[in-house]
Amino acid sequence: MGSRKPCGPKNTISRPYYFASGDFNVALSTPPLDYREQEERRLQAEREHQKRNKKQQSTAESTSDSDAPKEWEEEAGLAPSGIRNLRDAQS
Repeated sequence: MGSRKPCGPKNTISRPYYFASGDFNVALSTPPLDYREQEERRLQAEREHQKRNKKQQSTAESTSDSDAPKEWEEEAGLAPSGIRNLRDAQS
C-alpha cells in the first residue's frame, strides 16, 4: 500500500480550482474552502470588534479620570442629593 500524508494545514488547498472551458474561465470552490473563508472573515470581524472595544474602554477610562474632585459635593457642604446640609451650615 502507498503511504498517505496526514491531513493538515500544509496539505489543504487554500484557493479555488481554476480551469478554462471554451471561452470561459471557471472557478470551483469546495466546502472546506468555503468554511475556511467564512472562518477567516469571522475571526477578522472578531479582532476588529476587540480593537474597537479596547479603544472605547481606554476612552471611557480617560474621561472618568477628570481633574474634578471626586467628592466635590461634600467639600461644598452639599448632601449627595444636592441639598445643602443645614446642620453643617449652622455650626
